[in-house]
Amino acid sequence: LLDGFVVEGGHANGMSSIGGGILSNGKINLRNCVFRHNYAAERGGGVTLNSNNNRGARVEHCRFENNRADGQFEGGGGLNV
Repeated sequence: LLDGFVVEGGHANGMSSIGGGILSNGKINLRNCVFRHNYAAERGGGVTLNSNNNRGARVEHCRFENNRADGQFEGGGGLNV
């Protein structure tokens, strides 16, 4: 559980260009968080939930502000599932 955090200014633009703020490859619970001004070259500027192992992941009462993803065929500036 990640509760009450601000994730700001993350960049995913190297070997892994997804999930600028958080990249999760497993079940994650996010509550009362703010994701702002994060960037991903492909998808999930704020958060990427990246696999089938994310079943049951929860995002509750979170704000996504001014996140960006530049992927040509994918997206999710704030949240990519």
